Amino acid sequence: MKIFPYTLMLILGLVASFLPANAQAPHGFNYQAVARDASGEVIADQQVALQVGLLQGSAEGELLYREVFTPVTDDFGLVQIVIGTGSVLEGDFEAIDWGQGPYFAEIAIDVQGGSDFVAMGTTKLLSVPYALHARTSADAFSGDYHDLNNLPDLEGMVAYADPEPGDMLYFAGNAWQAIPIGEEDQVLRLVEGIPQWVTFETGADEDLVIDIDGNAYPIVEIDGVNWMAENLRVTRYSNGDDIPHVTSDDDWSDLDTGAYAAYNNDDDNSPVFGILYNWYAVDDDRGICPEGWRVPTDEEYEDLLYYVDPGASINDNIAGGRLKHTGTTDDGEGGLWSPPNTGASDDHDFSALPAGARFSGGGFGGLHDLAYFWSATPTPSEQLQRAWIWYMSYTSDIFYRNNYSRVQGHSVRCIQDQSE
Repeated sequence: MKIFPYTLMLILGLVASFLPANAQAPHGFNYQAVARDASGEVIADQQVALQVGLLQGSAEGELLYREVFTPVTDDFGLVQIVIGTGSVLEGDFEAIDWGQGPYFAEIAIDVQGGSDFVAMGTTKLLSVPYALHARTSADAFSGDYHDLNNLPDLEGMVAYADPEPGDMLYFAGNAWQAIPIGEEDQVLRLVEGIPQWVTFETGADEDLVIDIDGNAYPIVEIDGVNWMAENLRVTRYSNGDDIPHVTSDDDWSDLDTGAYAAYNNDDDNSPVFGILYNWYAVDDDRGICPEGWRVPTDEEYEDLLYYVDPGASINDNIAGGRLKHTGTTDDGEGGLWSPPNTGASDDHDFSALPAGARFSGGGFGGLHDLAYFWSATPTPSEQLQRAWIWYMSYTSDIFYRNNYSRVQGHSVRCIQDQSE
């Protein structure tokens, strides 16, 4: 019996994102996976070869198309390809009639980057490729709103007289009401169901902590320790100095000082997922947490794990599920975890969300699928320039521990400093 000592773990599946990203019909669809060896360790920073076949009718159906890719895994063992854009071995991707499904993707891998492929299984394609059918369908939408039938009547749309810049509207049960813009450093809160601007001092009140930028974070007490229940999104150190905002991949990869970025350099991701910081920002003496708060140590994260899952061990536990937010979304566009969000119960209101990461080379990955949290603890070897990190996956209930390059960008949770 021949034993193959490698596995290919699907991490994002056949993702509902297409090329090109415009109003035209797409010409491919994304596939992302993690390569691991027999012990479960990722195969990082290594060229592999992936062979993809598209079958019609069943997992043993007619082969319509086959192509090959030779991507390089990243620091996490992640490979990313766009099916339909590889080196064609047989068939014509453009000629596939996506209305005549079902279709299946047959995946094989050679971890040495050659042509000795090992079959990793066949996956049924669900809704993703059928969007490709729009290129040939006679019923395809032109993209012009006025070509639609049964256009809605817009006469009943909300209208508000004499709005001022910054006004917000809310429905008060029988009519729309306006909330004028608040003052600097105020926080919008619900009071008996009515949105109101409230002023807080920087620091913590009974249920919120406010950073130097005025961002408010809920507080949750776990085993006598006060934790932020959201990811940090501050852009200044505690003394008021700006944390450098670095968007360039090349500049990011060369850093040995503090910096931050929004996921995919899109600020719309920050209100939900927070900001990604390199470890140099975490370790800066000026501090990135609110006054009286700090980044937890590796040991404090370990204490959290054992409190949440007594009797467990590192990387063999169910603490990740008990700390994950329970929300999922079917298509990865709702701002929460991708399904199945294994084991999520959020028993302690920690509400971990999958903010993904920024890799050492500056690229991004893992949004909706992976939650990474820096600790304040470096590894002993200064030559390796790594630090301890704790993370969770949408396919597991484990709270994992590992160490990564300090150049990478990850989320930060703060705890209240009990030494003061």
